[in-house]
Amino acid sequence: MIRAQVVAETTTLAIKYSVGRVRPDGTGYSFPSGHAAATFATATVLERHFGWKVGIPAYLVASYVAASRLENRRHYLSDVAFGAALGIAAGRTVTIGRGAARFAVGPMATEGGGGVSFTLIGQR
Repeated sequence: MIRAQVVAETTTLAIKYSVGRVRPDGTGYSFPSGHAAATFATATVLERHFGWKVGIPAYLVASYVAASRLENRRHYLSDVAFGAALGIAAGRTVTIGRGAARFAVGPMATEGGGGVSFTLIGQR
């Protein structure tokens, strides 16, 4: 779960400082919602490890947190939606291999840029 939080928050902060969108209340750095990213990352990890009996309540809590950010006028709907998608992607990224095959995910340097590598480690 800690890895999902690190991925979600690192990505969120990088996007926040790159975009610099003003919040509905006039303060800075609205896009994407870090609260939505963090709670949806947690919900995704819980669902992937413990199944839908734990996942559904976790996603309900994450949805409540995301909705509260709209209600408090701290974010626009697009901020929360993108933050939720970012959190789900972070949670799924760190739980790859929960099925029959195990994968390693890591950075990859290429000529003129970079990327993400997915390596099959082995099957159970």
